Amino acid sequence: MSVIMRAKCKSTKVKLGKEMTMKQDVSISINAITEQIRYKIINYGSMWVTATQALLCLTVGYYVGIDSRSASPEYFPELAYSIVLLFFACIVFSWAKRSQHRDILLAFGALFTSGCAILLTHITNAAFLAPDDGKKILLISFLIMLMSWNASRLVLGISTLPIVLFYTYLTSSQPDVALIDIVISSAKFPILLIVFYSTVRKFFEFVEEKLSDKIKRIHRLEKNSHLDELTRIKNRKGFNSDLNLAIDTARRSDSKLAIAILDIDFFKQYNDTKGHPAGDLCLKTVAATLRSQCRRSIDSVCRIGGEEFALIMPATSANQAASIADNIRMALSKTRIQHPKSTISDYVTVSIGIAEFGVKDDFESLYQRADKAMYKAKVGGRDQSIICFEECALCNSDLQTNTNVDALGLSGK
Repeated sequence: MSVIMRAKCKSTKVKLGKEMTMKQDVSISINAITEQIRYKIINYGSMWVTATQALLCLTVGYYVGIDSRSASPEYFPELAYSIVLLFFACIVFSWAKRSQHRDILLAFGALFTSGCAILLTHITNAAFLAPDDGKKILLISFLIMLMSWNASRLVLGISTLPIVLFYTYLTSSQPDVALIDIVISSAKFPILLIVFYSTVRKFFEFVEEKLSDKIKRIHRLEKNSHLDELTRIKNRKGFNSDLNLAIDTARRSDSKLAIAILDIDFFKQYNDTKGHPAGDLCLKTVAATLRSQCRRSIDSVCRIGGEEFALIMPATSANQAASIADNIRMALSKTRIQHPKSTISDYVTVSIGIAEFGVKDDFESLYQRADKAMYKAKVGGRDQSIICFEECALCNSDLQTNTNVDALGLSGK
């Protein structure tokens, strides 16, 4: 009784482990996609901010250098500095797209664009004696940055803080300005921040929540697409996916890998005699028996055909797989599923073919060797397991040839 309880506990732990892994994978996927979206917003926002600053540079440059009514050549150096800052900002934003330190680079780029806006404001204020027009440049820059970089508080804070401080300085430097006027004039910035984050940010959170739900649904559908509807073990699609992954892992780590193909003996006769509901119950019982004997989280139990099953056993040799196959046949015999039409037993039995992954193997050759071994197990009397080694005669024998199993030098189990 205690052995059964321990086995159940192990099985439960494996299931919980798989569920936790799936939840972690979903969480990682959601976080990764959310992060990608965040950086996309920031990157497009950076383009918007630099384009706006370039337009402001052109506007101020026109009035400083071209318009005869307001030309002020003495401010060309400041205008050149602002263009240089904007140029550096473009370079830094470009680097940030390919760098692991993108947040730091984005922050530096944001600082350069703020410097550009402040220099343009200084030129407007000094050349045209129009502080209100200068403050409009700061306000436009603030609004553009707020809309463009709201996805990153670091970038938004570094870009807008100098603008707010310079705006406050310009207001306070005007003659006959009371303290209350300075406070009211500067209060628009935190108010805009609060309004923006309480509305637009909530919208982004809503979108992220919907995205999270969709990703979870996709993961659930993807998982279900790899499951057999009747037995709730992996189906053929799941088998193909898991075996390809197991082969890649075995090649990379130079580790063992064994697979087994199982077929229920005389299942058609069982179905014809006892009916499809009994046949379905039989398939479920066999699937449960396979799961009980392959409890490792790295093992895969699959239904790949009507009455055909497969086991994928990483880090397992052929001899170890043969031992597992014996345990499966023994466990299945204890279920005592009566089979009135079987010519070899009163109960349901299985024939098992085993193959171990070799250096010359790929997906097809490994599967075919296990399938041939299973066929030979049937030809040789059923209710047994046979190993097909990489260089054995069985691999080169014709499937339709009823060759004596012992003569081939194979291990009959």
